[in-house]
Amino acid sequence: MTLETVRLQLLLVGAFLTAAPSRDELIATVRRVDPQMRTCTVVTGVGHALRVVSVVIEADTRVSREGTEIAVAELKPGTIVRITYRDQSGRKRCAAIEAQERP
Repeated sequence: MTLETVRLQLLLVGAFLTAAPSRDELIATVRRVDPQMRTCTVVTGVGHALRVVSVVIEADTRVSREGTEIAVAELKPGTIVRITYRDQSGRKRCAAIEAQERP
């Protein structure tokens, strides 16, 4: 393998890592859902404090419970959710919201 080949491979890997959007995840409790505005406000723990976070529900956001898709309107206050999102222009944009069953 030549030095030029290694450089090209590193360049391609770097381009891939830069282009891939980073995704974050949080576990939270639904506080409010606005289906018309496509937003969901949740409460999550950060250290010893609680934080209110608002996320944008995109048209292609997958909303589910136990692997079955559900309507955004089925997310009720008090529902525990796992949200996968990406930060874009200072807003949290959801890729997926998974409602957790209550014990």
